[in-house]
Amino acid sequence: MRELSLMLGLSATLALSTAVLAESTFSPTRPPSSNGSVQGSSTDASYRILVGVTHQFDADLDNSGGQFSITRYGIGALVRYPLKNTDFTLSHALSYEHDQYQFSGTGMANPWGDVQVLSYSLNASYKVNQDWTLFAGPIAGVAAENGADWGDALTFGAMAGGMYAMTPNLTVGIGAIVTRPIEDNWQAIPYLALNWKIADGLLLHNARPQPGIRGGPGLELVYTINSQWELAGGFAYDARRFRLDNGNVGQNTSTPVYARLIYSASEDLSVSLMGGVVLGGELRLENRNGDDISSTDYDAAPFIGASVSYRF
Repeated sequence: MRELSLMLGLSATLALSTAVLAESTFSPTRPPSSNGSVQGSSTDASYRILVGVTHQFDADLDNSGGQFSITRYGIGALVRYPLKNTDFTLSHALSYEHDQYQFSGTGMANPWGDVQVLSYSLNASYKVNQDWTLFAGPIAGVAAENGADWGDALTFGAMAGGMYAMTPNLTVGIGAIVTRPIEDNWQAIPYLALNWKIADGLLLHNARPQPGIRGGPGLELVYTINSQWELAGGFAYDARRFRLDNGNVGQNTSTPVYARLIYSASEDLSVSLMGGVVLGGELRLENRNGDDISSTDYDAAPFIGASVSYRF
């Protein structure tokens, strides 16, 4: 489970950059949206910014009589540009998130407070032919409670893999992340990608990063209502591992199940409202050597969120 937690700790940037790869392999020039319309050219540089907030309402902690809630503020940016006169494309993905934990009456004695998460990936992709695109690049991140030593909160490594366009409407990919989590050995973790236009107006793909949802293992189904409105629903396994101010390690794992309503004000600007429930939650506290101190499951909890995405 710790290996999966590590992968998801960096998946906000990895999923964002891999999502662009999956979309760009739909056609030689432009990726389709869920309704089949084109969204920009692969021969030009593109920039994307996502900002948003989510709030998870009080969740009861098992066997402790306590509760906790979380408010998350996030911002992510993606810069993607082709190298002139080559089949190479570079993508820089950067994300930041501020997680505000509020505990009350917990037997874990308020294990942590606010947590800062910063992730970065550089993705170099090479278009081998009309069907295959290979990618590789370094990844790095830091996740730390306020007051913790950021030098002890680093994770870093590399990713590599390939995307294959099986049909004009179906792209699949496989890759691996090799990295070292906080207080653990080097790990190699597989990563799967999917982008499938099932029918006009219906698209199935990996869960994309949203404020409060890291992306990674999970799926999202998107239905295009008309040229301005889309409805999406999905799930994603969500795990966060971070250094605490006393040197210990905290971890929060869960599976958010959600629905999103997306309004496209223009070709480049969209607003998303989201709601759902967090299932299968667990909080874990470890010492500075990665040995367990305590853990507790928590009950299902509702959450809501909103985000704005702008591409230029």
